[in-house]
Amino acid sequence: MQSQPESPTLSIDKNLLNATIIFRMNWLALLFALIPSISQAHPPKDFPYEWQFSADTDFIQTNSNFTTNGSTSELPLNGHLMNATSKFNFTYRQNSKWQIYAGADYSYSKSTTSNIERTTGGLPYIRVGLRHFLKYKKFDLIPIADLNIAIRKVDPYTDDVLISDGVSKFTLGTWMLTKWKKIIPYTFLGFTYCTDDFASPYMVRFGASYDTGSFSFFGEVLYFSTLINDKYLSNPSARLNVINTVDGGSFKFYSINPGHTDISGGISYAINPEWNAEFRIDYPFEGVRYPQSMSGTFRVSWNFGDTDADREILKNPKIKKNFKSEGKFKDKLEDADQELFE
Repeated sequence: MQSQPESPTLSIDKNLLNATIIFRMNWLALLFALIPSISQAHPPKDFPYEWQFSADTDFIQTNSNFTTNGSTSELPLNGHLMNATSKFNFTYRQNSKWQIYAGADYSYSKSTTSNIERTTGGLPYIRVGLRHFLKYKKFDLIPIADLNIAIRKVDPYTDDVLISDGVSKFTLGTWMLTKWKKIIPYTFLGFTYCTDDFASPYMVRFGASYDTGSFSFFGEVLYFSTLINDKYLSNPSARLNVINTVDGGSFKFYSINPGHTDISGGISYAINPEWNAEFRIDYPFEGVRYPQSMSGTFRVSWNFGDTDADREILKNPKIKKNFKSEGKFKDKLEDADQELFE
């Protein structure tokens, strides 16, 4: 018995349905990446709670690069790259001096090369780190240590657009800040060691914030350059082949000895003692082997758990004992109430 041929209308409907499903899946991945997201671009703040959850999302869309000699050039073959990377962190505040955090990233990329479109989403990094707050009479220091472990390496033989450099990174640095009335000038000096013979950069930030209470406005300059050269600096063809094939030619990821100078500005709003939201814009006005495009970051944080006052009270052994005995007394009352109704 021969099967009946499928009607043209049914075939068109199936194709339309498949296209709709793929479109929605891509946008769901993008929306998940754009959930508010640690790009710690200005000094980390202390918070009077035991825990903090933060989410930062960096977004960039580019069709041009800073080249090796610092000039700008459009991406080859009408290339184009979009990336949204969200960084989620849980921070434990031991006291006013120490913070320990752990988290993970979700990254989504979309590239176009010669009208061929590629999309990829996934988890490129997991992270642990710590901050130490040191307060002096005229200034504060905040040393930081941050380890990003790559859980997704770059496969040069795959056809997937890149979502990260694919190498682990260990950063050491120190913030220094002071306060003059409502203005807080600050600076940061740091170094990042990259595995797999990638270039290891250093970075310097200079900035200031103006605090009005609920609102805080900030602006800064970042200088980012290579301290330890990339293994492929003298023979970049293998790395460039991957970039040109799957990333539209963009130097966003997998670049060799990238460098750039950015100007940045943003606003932070303390909604209440528990919630804070922030938005910033970064613009690279010069660079080498780096994407020539403005990028934006949105951040939200939520403080929760015991406050400093709660934790201080609970340190008192007499209060601890009263809390325990009060709890036992309540348990006995509840048991007695249950027996009355049996």
